[in-house]
Amino acid sequence: MKAVKALLLSGDREKIVFFAGVSRAREVYILAANYLRTLPWQDDADLAKQIATFYQKAKAIDHLVAFYESVARAEIDEFRDYDKGLAALENAIAALEKAGGGGDAAANAKLASLRQRAALVGRFVETRARLKIAPDAQASLAAARDLLADATAAARRDGDAATASVAVRPGDVYAMMIEHVYARGDANGACDLLEEMSREGVVVGPYVDDHVVAAATRDAGRTLSFLKGGGVRDSGLVQGVTLGIDGGVVDEEWSPPPPPEDFDDDDDDDA
Repeated sequence: MKAVKALLLSGDREKIVFFAGVSRAREVYILAANYLRTLPWQDDADLAKQIATFYQKAKAIDHLVAFYESVARAEIDEFRDYDKGLAALENAIAALEKAGGGGDAAANAKLASLRQRAALVGRFVETRARLKIAPDAQASLAAARDLLADATAAARRDGDAATASVAVRPGDVYAMMIEHVYARGDANGACDLLEEMSREGVVVGPYVDDHVVAAATRDAGRTLSFLKGGGVRDSGLVQGVTLGIDGGVVDEEWSPPPPPEDFDDDDDDDA
């Protein structure tokens, strides 16, 4: 263990990965994966997969699940990519299920929480798809309203959904609805939603593109209450970045680590 700890202090990623691979010791796998998590894995698909693989080989289910949750949180909070966030949550669920999760009260609670959050994120993905097609605009908006109510309730229950758990952010649901309503030519409806969003205490800036706000207010001939006395910048709106219902600027090379394989691999001996 002294050797691997000295290697970790060196920060030589290639040597750390190599040593962990040849040692095949559970503790070394975990130490190596924990170190790799301190690196910018969000920007490196190979690194993220390596972390998941080491936790898998160590049969460190709690570490693996926590990592997948971190991946989901990064996808949703940083990139607004709910599809990849959902994939990561599903990987976490698969890891627990394959490891025989649900065998005790704590495992049951964790699995139930993951499934609940995955279901909510899945509803966001489904609702967004319905709004894009919009064969029945009213029904699609009603589904978005239901999702908003549940996302808001979850955020209030968790205290801070961005850090307490992986969840659908109410601001993203508002943004999805606003952009849909405006795209269908209802500038007044979009402004009404923007006003509601602000009244509910959801800061507009991080979620709705400033060009959408400017266009909606112009077309409706309205000045929104949270913009009075200032301009678009005073609402905290992000300048020059489009963060629409399709998500933010996402690295196309990045994808969540693959789901775990069989945890009963006899080749991976514990130390």
